Amino acid sequence: MIQMSTFIAILLVALTTYCTRILGYVLLKNKTLSKRQRKILEVIPVVY
Repeated sequence: MIQMSTFIAILLVALTTYCTRILGYVLLKNKTLSKRQRKILEVIPVVY
C-alpha cells in the first residue's frame, strides 16, 4: 500500500504541473502576440 506522504507528494506534483501549464493559457488568452513572441513559442517543443 502507498504511504500517505507519498500520495500527497504525487498529488502536489500533479497540481503544480497542471497549474504551470494552464497558467500560460490564462495569461495569454486575451493578448495579441507580436511576431517575435509567436516565433519564440513556435520553437518550443510540444510535449503531450
